Amino acid sequence: MSGRARVSRAAMMVSLGLLCVAPSASAQDADDVDFLARRAADRCRRGEYERALELFRQALDHGRTARALGEMGACELRVARWTEAEAHLRDALEMADDPWLRRHQAEAAGWLAEAQSHVGRLQLSGGVPGAEVRVGERVVGTLPMAEPTIVTPGALQVEVRAAGYRTWRRSLDVPGGAVTQEAVSLERDVPIEASTPASAAVVCAPGSVLRSGFCYAVEGGPSYRRGLRPWQVTSLVAGGVALIAGATALGLGVDGASTESDYLQRCGGAGVPVSCVGDRADTQAALDDRAGVVNGLAVVAGLGLALAVTAMVFDQAAPSAQQQQRRVAVGPGGLRVRW
Repeated sequence: MSGRARVSRAAMMVSLGLLCVAPSASAQDADDVDFLARRAADRCRRGEYERALELFRQALDHGRTARALGEMGACELRVARWTEAEAHLRDALEMADDPWLRRHQAEAAGWLAEAQSHVGRLQLSGGVPGAEVRVGERVVGTLPMAEPTIVTPGALQVEVRAAGYRTWRRSLDVPGGAVTQEAVSLERDVPIEASTPASAAVVCAPGSVLRSGFCYAVEGGPSYRRGLRPWQVTSLVAGGVALIAGATALGLGVDGASTESDYLQRCGGAGVPVSCVGDRADTQAALDDRAGVVNGLAVVAGLGLALAVTAMVFDQAAPSAQQQQRRVAVGPGGLRVRW
């Protein structure tokens, strides 16, 4: 036999060996899964539930068979783990070609019905595609939901979240053994833009400008008024006092002259009536008192006039660089006077 023929024959033998080993390994894995499932079911029947469920999980790590899923679901029914039992029994009943299921299909269907009577099913509709559905703190899926999600019966906090939308929240009472349907309506999350209140805006009148939130008159404009300097104020006050004092003195002097004229008309001439003797003393005393007041007012008027003139002189002599202006400014805070 040539060397090439020997190589071809060896390759054929290896291929046949692999074909024989693969089914054997698969069968061995299935046997291992069912062996662990039988041990787990035996522990469950003896009431060792936690150890039984641990063995079931080990079996499922090796492979998923209808026996492992179905008997694990039956064991979970005994410890009231309704949600897990429903999921495992439903998966077991989907393996229609499994020999164990063909023998125990009616029994497994009964177990599933019992599990479903203790679990709630939630079906949400609407919303936006891809929105995340949360029940409590657990994410149970996304929208749209192809089938109801299994939840624990009772009052549940349900949220639906999607980027660019406000979170939809509801508190739903989900009963066991029934499907609870709820429509979802998501609203777009529109950011609120900050705006300046209209009351804070300051609008200046024509002929004025806005600086630092206040309106100021433009120099040379129609609304511009130059403020009074201190010496000008002093001059005006002193002049006013002098004017009032002078006017009062003048009025008193005129009134005194009128009083004296009346007396002379009544009591003047060659013969003085006896009744006028007392009037003369009273009239003279009144005229003397009025003359004193007039003289005092004249002094005040003179001093005021002198002070007014002096203030005007000092105002004109003051350097222009030191002359400050007073302006009235109106802003949101009210009226303000600046020197």
